[in-house]
Formats: sequence, C-alpha cells, structure tokens
Amino acid sequence: MKKEEKKKFFWKSKNENKEENEVEEKKSFWKDKKNVAIVILSFLLLCTASANTENTTASNTTVSTSSNSIVESSEDVQKLNNEKSELQNQVKSLTTEKGDLENQVNTLTTEKNDLQNQVTTLTTEKGDLENKVNSLTTEKSDLENKITTLNSEKEDLQEQLTSATKSTAKARTSTTSSSTQTASSAPATTTSYTVYVTKTGDKYHSGGCSYLRKSKIAKDKASAIAQGYTACSRCNP
Repeated sequence: MKKEEKKKFFWKSKNENKEENEVEEKKSFWKDKKNVAIVILSFLLLCTASANTENTTASNTTVSTSSNSIVESSEDVQKLNNEKSELQNQVKSLTTEKGDLENQVNTLTTEKNDLQNQVTTLTTEKGDLENKVNSLTTEKSDLENKITTLNSEKEDLQEQLTSATKSTAKARTSTTSSSTQTASSAPATTTSYTVYVTKTGDKYHSGGCSYLRKSKIAKDKASAIAQGYTACSRCNP
C-alpha cells in the first residue's frame, strides 16, 4: 500500500510540476512582445486570407453567373437573329408572292375587260345581223308577192296575146269570108250560155278553168262577146 501511495504521489508531483512548467512557459511567452506581435499578425493574416478567399469565391461565383448569363444572352441573341432572318426571308417570299398575285390579278382583269368588249361587240353584231335577217325576210316576202303578181300578169298577158292572135286570125278569116259572100247573105245566130271572166283579163272561161282562181265573174256568153271578151284557149268554153 505504501508503495502504491508513493507511486501515486510521485506521479501527482510530476504532473503538478509539469503543469507549473507549462504555466510558466505560457507566462514567459506572453511576456515577450515579439511573440504577442507575431500572434496578432498571424491572426490578422488569417482574417485577411479568409476574407480574400470569401471575396474570391464570391467573385468567381459572380463571374461564373455572369459568364453563364452572357452565354445564355448570346444564345438568345443568336436565336433571335436566326428568327429575324427567317422572318425576313418569309417577308421577302410573301412580298414576291404578293407581286405575282397582283400581276395575275391585273392580267385577269385585262382579259376580263377584253372579253367584255368582245361580248359587247358580238352582241351589237348579232343585233345588226338579226335586223338584216328581218329586213331580208321582209324583202323576200315582198319579192315573192311581186313574183306572184308578175306571174299572174304574165298569165293575163299570155291570155291577151293568145286572144289577140285568135282575133287576128278570125279577122283574116272573116275578111276572106266577107269577100266571097254576097250583100244579101243573112248573119249567123250565136247560141248563148253562162261563162266567167276575171277582173283583169279579157278572156271568158268555163267554170272549171284554172285562170279563175283569183277572181270569177259570171256573164252571159253573148254579153261577154259583146263587151269584147274572147274565148280562153285553155278551157275553150
């Protein structure tokens, strides 16, 4: 037990002496002004270094953020420039298409006006031709009526010519007969019956003669002969 107590005491004394020595060393350290100055300068350098590190980190962060912003802005600018170029190309294309469409509209308008003028001209020509057709139709009708009238007059003239020819022949025959007859011979008796004359002719006809298609006037044959009518050579009444 005594050995252990001595041992404990020894170590206790040794530790106390060590602590006292350390305290003395610390006191002597802080008593030296150079050591104090060195500590203070070290502290200040440490603070400055820490501040510089923080500022550098902040600056680096700011620079990095700014760089990223610049990069993003550059990309946005490039994108906007590309979009601007595309829009400018679209504007040029649309302007060209607009010009082409305007030219087409002008061309179609001119063609439309030309067609309208042609329609107007053809309509006028059509009206003139219709008027000519109507005029020619009227003239044709007039000519047909004149032809009919001339044919009728021709027939009447033929009748008159035939009548005159017969009258001349009868006159010649009558003259020849008169020269052979004596002054005391009696005149011949003519049998009388109904014949027909026209308004314009000088012939008398039987009831069915074709010359009576326009007019038909009944007369006694003797009366007709007395009025100067002669017999028709076609129906020979």
